[in-house]
Amino acid sequence: MDKVYSTKEKQKSKITHKRIPVTIITGYLGSGKTTLLNHILTNNKGTKFAVIVNEFGKIGIDNQLIIKTKEDIIELSNGCICCQVRGDIIAMILKILKKHENMEHLIIETSGVANPIPVAQTFFLKELQILTELDAIITVVDADHFEQNLKRSNGEDQIKAADIILLNKKDVISEKKRMDIKKKIIMLVPHARIIETIQSQVLLPLILNIGQFDVKRFLNKKGKWKQEDHLHDEFGNHIEKDGIISFMFKAEGPFDLVKFQLFAQQLPENIFRSKGIIYFNGLNTKAIYQQVGRRIDVKTAEKWQGKRETQMVFIGKDFDCQKLEHQLKGCLV
Repeated sequence: MDKVYSTKEKQKSKITHKRIPVTIITGYLGSGKTTLLNHILTNNKGTKFAVIVNEFGKIGIDNQLIIKTKEDIIELSNGCICCQVRGDIIAMILKILKKHENMEHLIIETSGVANPIPVAQTFFLKELQILTELDAIITVVDADHFEQNLKRSNGEDQIKAADIILLNKKDVISEKKRMDIKKKIIMLVPHARIIETIQSQVLLPLILNIGQFDVKRFLNKKGKWKQEDHLHDEFGNHIEKDGIISFMFKAEGPFDLVKFQLFAQQLPENIFRSKGIIYFNGLNTKAIYQQVGRRIDVKTAEKWQGKRETQMVFIGKDFDCQKLEHQLKGCLV
């Protein structure tokens, strides 16, 4: 990879036009990344955003859970962005920049299993370095599942990469656990600013346009990245290595609410995360389903318009997809 230039070196160069700030939102499955994104889009006070949402599964659930705004939402599904072919990522971003000349900020929400550093490295290639400026990496931490996620694929890397840590769901843990988590985070990433949140609610001036990303943390004395990234590798390398799989389920028929509740309560522990939009029998509104570990939440949303259909995705490690499909079909009316 080419030498990476510091902010001062860029100022001395011929780069004189204003570059688009880029915020990378990362964090493990179910930590609150999409909730944070919705908070930003709702309270941005006129900033022109473009958003890239990366999903691990083939069905784009997150894109449907993002609030309806005038922002351009680009969905990158069926894989982890840190394992995509670098040329494809560059081409996509250049296309976005060309299409939206009035864009003021680019946000990338990574998949819950991604390593954000290879994504960050992309913005220091010459094609993008003159057009964009990495503003900050924000890592959303699920306080309730901190220890489990730390041991999972890229969980620790997500924290070490952070400029800002949102310690989310602080209301569901004890004061002692909260202090213990903060101590461990400080040991892993002493430079990062920790902001404690509930439902990813944070003052936007604390996380946007802050110029917090310091590339020097990741460079050697020669100005090159300490670790070579893996964006050029074959798709899915760390996904396959870590045994992480996803299962997508679709059904046009309605679900029985009681049967589904029983199914959800008996999910195996090796399913870390599941989410979806469910068509329940007798309910005229969509039901938004969210599961993280043993925590399950189902809320009603807007009324159905047109075709009624259940779409769900399950993410975990080496679980039985056929058994899961059989159980889900058993929930149909």
